[in-house]
Amino acid sequence: VIPETIDGYTVVEIGAEAFYNFDSLVSVKIPASVTSIGEKAFYDCDGIMDITIPESVITIGKDAFVSCDKLAIVLMGKSVRLIENGAFNVCNALTTVCYTGTEEEWNSIVIGENNQPLLDATKNFEYGNLDAISGTCGENLTWALDLYSGVLTISGTGEMYEYGSLEYPWINYKSSIGEVVIS
Repeated sequence: VIPETIDGYTVVEIGAEAFYNFDSLVSVKIPASVTSIGEKAFYDCDGIMDITIPESVITIGKDAFVSCDKLAIVLMGKSVRLIENGAFNVCNALTTVCYTGTEEEWNSIVIGENNQPLLDATKNFEYGNLDAISGTCGENLTWALDLYSGVLTISGTGEMYEYGSLEYPWINYKSSIGEVVIS
């Protein structure tokens, strides 16, 4: 987690090469104060598996996440307007993008060249809250999805609400679910 303030100053940008080759990073959550991610900010951070880009970010710089070999999931706010050349180049493990906007909004983002892993990833549109993927599915039942492991857990007692085939609350995440646990 990158803090919103450092020594009393608000963090508004992740600077160029700020975390260049930081292999120990596993998960990156960018604070809501940040509006841009600089060139090569997370270049060659081999350990990163997921990134949360909040609603405040407008620009993702050139080569920002190049060669993040384990990056599998990107959670992205709909405020992103520009993804520069190569921002997600050689992120070959990238399988899922959870985007808070609509497909139409996604298609309006200017995406530079050499971002094929991002373009090829499964998109979950109208994602909702970037911080929580859970809810209720019965009077005494809750559900929670761990995007990183792909495990959907349904917990509690009693009957589940009756849903139509495309109405269940985790429908937008179905491509990310690999296992269901009922406890």
